[in-house]
Amino acid sequence: MGIWNHIELIGGLPTETPRDLAETKEFIQAHADCIDIYSLNPFFLYAGSPLHLHPERHGIRLRQSAGQKHDYFDWDENIGIFSEEFDEIGGLSWEEKDKQISASTESLMRTIEETAPPVGIDYIHINLLMYFYAIFGHQDKALIRKLMKISTARFKPYNLDSFMRPPSYQKHKFRRVLKELPT
Repeated sequence: MGIWNHIELIGGLPTETPRDLAETKEFIQAHADCIDIYSLNPFFLYAGSPLHLHPERHGIRLRQSAGQKHDYFDWDENIGIFSEEFDEIGGLSWEEKDKQISASTESLMRTIEETAPPVGIDYIHINLLMYFYAIFGHQDKALIRKLMKISTARFKPYNLDSFMRPPSYQKHKFRRVLKELPT
């Protein structure tokens, strides 16, 4: 009833099928009234991750040309974004998979935007959210939703070069700027 629901989605997981994508979109649409915020990221295969350490278990085969940067959103910089290249066993080649990851992520993004635009908040707002819950309690979630929307309507975190705006997962489209904090 009063729980803040945050859904994290990953577009283009290994062996993702069109049916998987359709079911995820149906889930978003069916539960829009109870999901408060979404996080959405394209799939990246990180070196040392469980999928990387045991690729066959997850239906993939690693490529030798691993460790290259991939830019799904045409960023100015690819800070910390590294995906190992892989082929799906019995499925898509890396070149096809790379395109599918981008297309799946974009499709999920459109579904979220069309279904229930989320509040433009980030991890930096968790203390504010918890403060509102402490003051008003779980029984007043409607008020907390309104306060979060108002409080975060025009917010510029210290680590971004522009204001955040819904949907919050698009924060990854902004170039991150390292700024010194006041001492």
